[in-house]
Amino acid sequence: MFIASFLVTKRPDLSYEAFRSHQTEVHIPMVRKIPGLRRYIVAFHPPSAEGSAQAHALAAHLFFDDAEAFQTAMQSPEAQEAIADQPNMNDIPKTVMLTGEAHDFPELA
Repeated sequence: MFIASFLVTKRPDLSYEAFRSHQTEVHIPMVRKIPGLRRYIVAFHPPSAEGSAQAHALAAHLFFDDAEAFQTAMQSPEAQEAIADQPNMNDIPKTVMLTGEAHDFPELA
């Protein structure tokens, strides 16, 4: 299994609530339509109790059969739509993408 992980920083002009709302109501539904996507996990990282923001407001993990399936999926109209939406809530230069093989260790569950 191949994984593409995105560590996302919200735009500084958006509140965390506005960022999360756009993610859940607009962006996540777009991503879920990407062909070949096998699993999709999102973790939100809200500001601390003192109100200080974390370095990344969200971590998104997209799973595909292999690197080729990921590359093909990223060329799809569905992926292109999701990519075009990113500037609406993300600080693009601070977004980090990591890719590689994913391994599941169910015996640890």
